[in-house]
Amino acid sequence: MNKKINEQIKLLRNELNLSQRDFSEKIEVGKSTLAMWEIGTRTPKDIHISKICSEFNVSEDWLRFGSGDMFIKTDINERLKLVRLYFNLSQKDFGSRLTIAQNYLSNIEKGYRNVTDKIIKITCFEFNINDEWLRTGTGNMLVEHDDILQQVAIEYNLDESDIDIFRNYLKLSKDERNVIKKYFFSFSDKAVNKD
Repeated sequence: MNKKINEQIKLLRNELNLSQRDFSEKIEVGKSTLAMWEIGTRTPKDIHISKICSEFNVSEDWLRFGSGDMFIKTDINERLKLVRLYFNLSQKDFGSRLTIAQNYLSNIEKGYRNVTDKIIKITCFEFNINDEWLRTGTGNMLVEHDDILQQVAIEYNLDESDIDIFRNYLKLSKDERNVIKKYFFSFSDKAVNKD
């Protein structure tokens, strides 16, 4: 057993912030197989290593031996495509979320068009993507919710209970959030009318 590869797989999964279930679904293996890889009782076959590398844009040298960078360096057009693939979206669906046409997105992914500042901002907002990673390839692809909340807390002078309210709100389903919003706006409208 190559002790390094099991550690690298677990490190990669944690870096991507994926559960064993989500990671295993993306590379089309059972969750129990992935668990055995991570604890070192089984070794992934070459076909699985290739799948991990292609699915997550990971360097095979890094995965097998821990040498070099974890991710293969890409340009911004390729990183935008990686975001789309990460969320398992078609070009049509991804383009719709970015408010651009499918053929325009296709040309971006092929390198025929540039990624505009507007597309970067929408992508980062819509998919919780790290702006620096999208622009330069540095850092993690995804922004942690707590990082965002800490930035908001500093900017608006929020205390820990304010942050807890945000954290709990983010855990609610869309329908539950709609109920909260309706209540909040009805309450704030009454407060405004009293003034």
